[in-house]
Amino acid sequence: MRHSTSERELRSNDGYLAAVIGVLLIAGTVVSFVLAPGAGGAWGVGLRVLLPLAGVFILVGLYMLQPNQAAILNLFGRYAGTDRTEGLRWANPLYVKRKISLRARNLNMPT
Repeated sequence: MRHSTSERELRSNDGYLAAVIGVLLIAGTVVSFVLAPGAGGAWGVGLRVLLPLAGVFILVGLYMLQPNQAAILNLFGRYAGTDRTEGLRWANPLYVKRKISLRARNLNMPT
């Protein structure tokens, strides 16, 4: 039995926006501890635990691709797609991101 394989393009999101959101979630929690340490009751404590965790979760999804580089994204061992967009990128933090080189290599020698 023969299986055909083909590349699936996966378009990731802009990493700069994700980085700003992640940092703001963490910084907002730190500022809330400084400005109002006991405010909010049980809801405040819950938000102060969940918001920085969400910020870290977002920051974990960041990765950088250089020119002539791609990232293969796998979700729980299954191929999800290949991202070829260079720069700071963001994808689901549960994806395993493996970078590969797209550089064309050849050997030129006299015969």
